[in-house]
Amino acid sequence: MSRQRLRCWLAGLLLALAPATWAAQDLVWTNATQFLLLRSVGSLTTVMATTVTVQDGAAVKSLGGVILTRADRPEIQTLADIRRQRIGIPGTSFFGGYQALAYEFQAAGLPLPGSNTLVPLGSHDAVVQAVLQGRVDVGFVRSGIVDRLRDEAGPVLPRLRVVQAQTFAGFPFAVSTRLYPEWPFVALAHVEDDVVRRVAGRLCTTAGLPAG
Repeated sequence: MSRQRLRCWLAGLLLALAPATWAAQDLVWTNATQFLLLRSVGSLTTVMATTVTVQDGAAVKSLGGVILTRADRPEIQTLADIRRQRIGIPGTSFFGGYQALAYEFQAAGLPLPGSNTLVPLGSHDAVVQAVLQGRVDVGFVRSGIVDRLRDEAGPVLPRLRVVQAQTFAGFPFAVSTRLYPEWPFVALAHVEDDVVRRVAGRLCTTAGLPAG
């Protein structure tokens, strides 16, 4: 289903279930960046649903960030090794390509890479190419990019290595960070539990979603 058609379906569901006193911000369908912001200030009750895609036969509902370097750079092993390297990023507004990885530095008690070390390149694919060509030492991309390259350009993968690789049950992609819900549908903290249960129940049991 396209995002536009899902929005229309959700609007119909909320009109059917919503009391007249509901505000527009009671339920939020948001991206991972805004989800973390809401969670950090204690504004969330629960995640009721997430966008799910099927890739390589696996249902994927999460994303994370990936740290790439060339396979011939064995000295780059940890976050501390990365800070003073030239780091290719798609841009600071990209969640998987920068923000998820910036959080890992903060969680480890390390300063964020300085602006003088960051090289904005505009896209995830451009970051991968810059790493391969040696124009940057390290690249930050979102999960799924490396695995897509495996299918499209298999010979380049032996030249790349994932730094701080993580493994999560049921998650099929290379990743260097913790995982986050992709486009979660959430209830804010002030929404009554009974309302959350009713909406979540409809989301989980509706089988006839329109295709698109």
